[in-house]
Amino acid sequence: GIAVAEAVSAGCVPVLPKALAYPEVWGEYAVYHDNTPEAIADCIERSITLEPDSSIDSYMDRFAWSQAAPRMDDAIEALVSRA
Repeated sequence: GIAVAEAVSAGCVPVLPKALAYPEVWGEYAVYHDNTPEAIADCIERSITLEPDSSIDSYMDRFAWSQAAPRMDDAIEALVSRA
């Protein structure tokens, strides 16, 4: 996930599998494939011609360390308090 966020912040359109949580996390900001070589090649070709969505910057804010670190800290504190 972090690698995808870094690529998007560098201006790439991500090419991702339809599996795992990618569609839920990246929604319309990515091109998805079903893990066949043909589908992957097609998605890469499509991603090259796409312009990154200009609204991605505000979407990416949730992945910024300033936003993610406090959420991670809270989650760790919640786990420790349960022990």
